[in-house]
Amino acid sequence: MENDIIKNKLIELMDKNAKDFISIADIKKQFSIADLRSVGLNKNSKNPDVVSSLKLNHIKGLEIINKGKIAYVCRHKPSQMILNQLLRMKHTGKNATLLDLFRKFAPLKKDDYIQTINQLIDDNLIKSSFKNNFSKSSPTVFLHLLQEKKLSINLDDDIQSFKKAYDFIGKGRGFVRIHRIREYLKWDRDRFETVLKKLTHDLIIELHGGDPSIMTEIEIENSYVDPRTGFLFITLTWWGKK
Repeated sequence: MENDIIKNKLIELMDKNAKDFISIADIKKQFSIADLRSVGLNKNSKNPDVVSSLKLNHIKGLEIINKGKIAYVCRHKPSQMILNQLLRMKHTGKNATLLDLFRKFAPLKKDDYIQTINQLIDDNLIKSSFKNNFSKSSPTVFLHLLQEKKLSINLDDDIQSFKKAYDFIGKGRGFVRIHRIREYLKWDRDRFETVLKKLTHDLIIELHGGDPSIMTEIEIENSYVDPRTGFLFITLTWWGKK
């Protein structure tokens, strides 16, 4: 497989997992047997062989970070990964604690993680707050975004993922239902509609109305309503750049 194909597959998996990284072990689990065989690997291959065969150290825009015995492929620098995850959690209404973020969403060693958090606080991008539960020996530390305007989940990567979803669902058709793309990507509403608006503004896609009477309430909710006009768009066509 070419480097671009490998990178796109990894980004697609990260998007589905709503993370900016993926472990080498998960690459083996989530890559198809055919894809692994094409580069001389199998589901039982050792991690160093996966890194070598997929040339993960030589793909532009990706970086390998080790957290203990686990190796991760990352698409952003540590500070951006933390900011992106805080943004995702904010949009889904979840509270971010210092400990949970480290355990689940930060592929960093403890010292590197704390150093990155301190730098983000110094840069006035996040702040911390404390809650004393009394039943625990130490208070819970929460992290909060301060300057959301400075944050940006990589838009180019998201546009590529959006196009792949369009192609996969549409299978050559000119009109693809918006709710099916949204449900396939499983992004939060703000992230999905940021990409949708960008593509519409750049005349890469065209949105279409339709008859909502044949759709379920969930399908209608997962379509797109123009906030200015209240018009419901049901399908879209990808024209590409002129």
